[in-house]
Amino acid sequence: MITTIITAGGIGKRMGKDRYKQFLEIHGIPILALTIKQFQAHPEIDDIIIVVPRDVVEMTKKEIVEKYRFKKVSKVISGGRERQFSVENAIKALSKETDTIMIHDGVRPFVTQGDISELIKEDKNKKAIIPALKPKETVKNIDGEIVKKTIDRTKYILVQTPQIFERKLLEEVYNSLDLNNVHITDDASLFEQQGQKVTWINGLEENIKITTPADLELAEFYYNKFYKKD
Repeated sequence: MITTIITAGGIGKRMGKDRYKQFLEIHGIPILALTIKQFQAHPEIDDIIIVVPRDVVEMTKKEIVEKYRFKKVSKVISGGRERQFSVENAIKALSKETDTIMIHDGVRPFVTQGDISELIKEDKNKKAIIPALKPKETVKNIDGEIVKKTIDRTKYILVQTPQIFERKLLEEVYNSLDLNNVHITDDASLFEQQGQKVTWINGLEENIKITTPADLELAEFYYNKFYKKD
């Protein structure tokens, strides 16, 4: 059984809006609803757990899950003060039948059915898989405002979600670390800290994380490409 954990607990300070960025709308539809829609539609996703700030749990149930009839969403739970605590809360809420976990950012609404299928396909042989892009720009190491040196960009990737993990291994990683002493921006980081093998596949440029006003403008363009026909 595959469960998708959708993390939507961020405040979104860089967006500069008066509400959580996951509830901002693209063509009248909340970003979070567009994100959930992709996992709801995928035939191999059995269950969805949504993690949001405590003060919007009930609103998410009514204005997102019930309004858009997301039948696969089994739980909407409150997140923690950082990402790792939010994911930990979701892991504790998993069904006993779940053996595979897919974790996705709630503000990445342009993940495709193909992306999800490819991760599931690769997961049959590997324990932890992430999608990523190779950087196109020149990469440099800096110290404050001073440029130190140019980095070989062929040795680096730009990481996306969804990321897929074997449940047993993910639980072991979370149970083995003091989560108060780590700071992560993606869940594969915890595997790396434990010396676990993480593999990657090619992601898609369109699978952007909507974080800034400029991202929101770009999202309007991608909406016309991916969703308007629906």
